Amino acid sequence: MRALAWPAAFFALILLTPASVCAQRPGASGTASIGSHAIDGKITNESDHTPIQGIAVRLSTFTGELVATAYSDSYGNFSFAALAGADYKLTIKAEGYEEVQQEARLTTISVLTASIALHKTAGLKPELATTGNAVSARELNLPAKAQDALAKGKERLYQKHDPAGSIPFFRKVLEISPGFYDGYYLEGIAYTQQGMLSEAESAFRKSIDGSEHHFAEPCFALASLLTDKKQYAGAEQLSHEGIQADPEAWRGYYELARAQLGEGKFAEAETNGIEARKRKTDFPGLYLILANVHMQLHKNEAVLEDVNAYLNLEPDGPSSGQARAIKSQMERALGQGPNVPER
Repeated sequence: MRALAWPAAFFALILLTPASVCAQRPGASGTASIGSHAIDGKITNESDHTPIQGIAVRLSTFTGELVATAYSDSYGNFSFAALAGADYKLTIKAEGYEEVQQEARLTTISVLTASIALHKTAGLKPELATTGNAVSARELNLPAKAQDALAKGKERLYQKHDPAGSIPFFRKVLEISPGFYDGYYLEGIAYTQQGMLSEAESAFRKSIDGSEHHFAEPCFALASLLTDKKQYAGAEQLSHEGIQADPEAWRGYYELARAQLGEGKFAEAETNGIEARKRKTDFPGLYLILANVHMQLHKNEAVLEDVNAYLNLEPDGPSSGQARAIKSQMERALGQGPNVPER
């Protein structure tokens, strides 16, 4: 089989495909299937029946395939709409609470109402923090004024899409509670969204140092920034630190694969890209990374699988044109395309 010349622009574009540091905003939901069924739910605290905001609810099929993720709003409500009539599972893994799994069968009814009461866990490790919009025990232990400022900052950042407006609130939280390293992480997200990357890097480092490297998310966010700056060794180290803090986080393996691709460690990048894919099957950028790694390893069939997976998830994305070109080139090389020359 003849060797293929891969476009350099495709390599550069793939490397610059970081995972978003923005968590999905509370109350939002998305689905992979379209139908007329729905799930409406409410999350409360089992001890006092008060609603809990910002809890991630994962909707999956019975075989474990992720369908969508929604976040509870300020009233504890969440919803999934436009679902196909099928059997699903609701899963909640929230810091400070016992894990919940609940069946959601939509084969006999069109709208299911789910009431979920979370039970607090005992022996909580105080140094472990939440990510994104989830509410952690550390947040609940903040003084009332700090909790109020934090909620307003998150609202500005995630709901109103006003990162600049969120920063004063995060700074107020840190003035009241300087040890709340989550605040620096959120500040870093806000700076990143504004393109203020030096300020974002500083904020992420403060969060990492404040948590004594026990908080995974700022490690991953900073690794992403360093890869964009072609500081691959530093990005690789931070990704390892984040994975040590949260071994099941797909983002860590993804950022590790990005950094190792930049370093030319293609076999290691493949291993970690596959680990990320085991944990996150619906992120288009991951398949771009794997496609590029497999190009470098000359695994042509795998390249074709990767670009097909990417195009299924993101047919009109920023890299779709180049992905289609690679797909056509790969199909011809493998003897699958319409213009295969006769031998």
